[in-house]
Amino acid sequence: MMYIKRSLFFLLVLIFALLIAVLFYSCGVKREPLKINLPEGKTGRIIYLVGDVFISQDGKQWEKANIGSRIMEDMLLKTGPNSYCEIILNNGTLFRMKDRSQIHFVLLPSGEKYNRSMIEVIRGEILGKALRVGYKSIDTFITGTLNVEVKGTEFIIKATEGEKGGFTEVMVGTGKVIVRINATIPSSSERTKALSRIERKIKRGFVLRENSSLVFEGARLQRINNLLRKLVSSKDPSIGDELEKEIILTPLPIDEKEALKFEELKNIQPEFVIGDDFYLSPNFDGVKDIMIFRPG
Repeated sequence: MMYIKRSLFFLLVLIFALLIAVLFYSCGVKREPLKINLPEGKTGRIIYLVGDVFISQDGKQWEKANIGSRIMEDMLLKTGPNSYCEIILNNGTLFRMKDRSQIHFVLLPSGEKYNRSMIEVIRGEILGKALRVGYKSIDTFITGTLNVEVKGTEFIIKATEGEKGGFTEVMVGTGKVIVRINATIPSSSERTKALSRIERKIKRGFVLRENSSLVFEGARLQRINNLLRKLVSSKDPSIGDELEKEIILTPLPIDEKEALKFEELKNIQPEFVIGDDFYLSPNFDGVKDIMIFRPG
């Protein structure tokens, strides 16, 4: 009996020692971040993906994308069901494509002189952070109904397709974006004052501020375009009055459900330091993912 008790005592001591060793090792060893070069020139790069993500030069032939895949101007990218990917542009703008999304990289920035990007959101949902690592730039996201100009903010853009043009939803977490209706202004040799006034208002756009959302339907865009065509050929003042009402964009405060969507962006916490490279934690598992940018 004494022998059994002694053996059991030594076994418990051994198990305790092993637990202490494992705990010490897990606390003492730090996971090394994955080192990635910031994209150079008019390019972007896929820095993380889950599931099926495909890339195409022409929208006809698609090949599977990988972490590190280079994004060039005029390329298209799409995600499958239960899939998503993270993309960073040369200017430091970072965004996540949700599943069943497709985008077209119309224009990419290359530096402080050519500092504009233009990305068409064909369908799906984009969650983004305009980080401005190396230089100030302007990112424009285009849908079938709206143009959204982003300058240093957290934003979400959702676009759907449909017989009547679907709809676009824009949400702003922090900062602000400029929203413009993607209307077709008729070209006319006889420019009326009413048409010029409407055109100026559409081009000026609407400032959507933080914690606000906006939904714009394709059917409404069709009504605006029809009224614009009528305005050119008719002198009826009621057409201009109706147009004035249609182009007014009314924001709504973000509700609790919409606010939860921005929690995904909070998992991406940038930290800026001086140097030549930036680092990314090996996975976007939603647990304190940290990026260290070194803009130089």
